[in-house]
Order: sequence, then C-alpha cells, then structure tokens
Amino acid sequence: MIIVNIELKRINGQRMAIFKTNVTNQEYLSLKRSRRIVKDLKEQSRKNRKIEVIHEIVCESLDLDKDISKNKKPIRDYLVARRLSYFFMKKYCNKSLSDMGDFFNQDHATALYHIRKAKEFSELYSSFKLKMDGIDWAIKKSQMEEHLVFSI
Repeated sequence: MIIVNIELKRINGQRMAIFKTNVTNQEYLSLKRSRRIVKDLKEQSRKNRKIEVIHEIVCESLDLDKDISKNKKPIRDYLVARRLSYFFMKKYCNKSLSDMGDFFNQDHATALYHIRKAKEFSELYSSFKLKMDGIDWAIKKSQMEEHLVFSI
C-alpha cells in the first residue's frame, strides 16, 4: 500500500508539471488529454517497476546486493545476476533490448548476449536450470500478489 501511495503522489506531481508546462507554453490542455497523459505515465511507471522487481527477486534469490549488481564489474556472481535479470526481463516485460540495457547502463548488444547465454547455460547445466526455475516461480508469485493488491 505504501508503494501505491508513493506512486500516486509521484504521478500527481507529474500531472502538475504537465499542467505548468502547458500553461507557460500557452497551450490548451483538455481534461481528456490530461487523463490520457497521466494514464500513460502510470503504465510506464508500472512497467519500470516490473523491471526493478524482477532484478530484486533475482538478486534476493542469489543472496546478492541489488545495487552492486548494477555495476559493470565482471564479478562472476553479479554477472550471473545481470544475465538472469536480462533473461526474465525479456520473458515478462514488453521492453526493447535498449530499455533493458539502460537499466544496467549497458547497450542492447550486451542485453542480447546475456539473454542468449542464459538460454545456453540452462540447456547445458542442470543446476543453472534449477536456479532459473526457482526464480521464475518467485517472479510469478510476486506478480500474483501484485495483481491482488491492485485489484482490491
């Protein structure tokens, strides 16, 4: 509930910023247009939150700090966390490779590389496949909980 309240406050702030911009530009902002812009902002915010949640779940399941894993350091554990995060972002989020790469300050080619390597590792190593299955289950569980919170 706290996350929802924070998001609503942020969205209301964005709505006011849109209104101020249009007033200073002396443009007419209809209520219908304003609602559409706010709806688009909510959807974009929800998708970005989904990426963050996936990364948090991956890091939590591997017992890693999520902030450190965003660094470009080639430490094996953090590399695996980024690899799995890219794989599940591709699976559950409707984002481009560039958008996923931007989350880790990397480019689209790196995102594609990690997605392919995650698929390859899951076919070669059964232990990696078991990790992926556990993370997949945790992500599905969190999506169900999120759906229940927003449906109330």
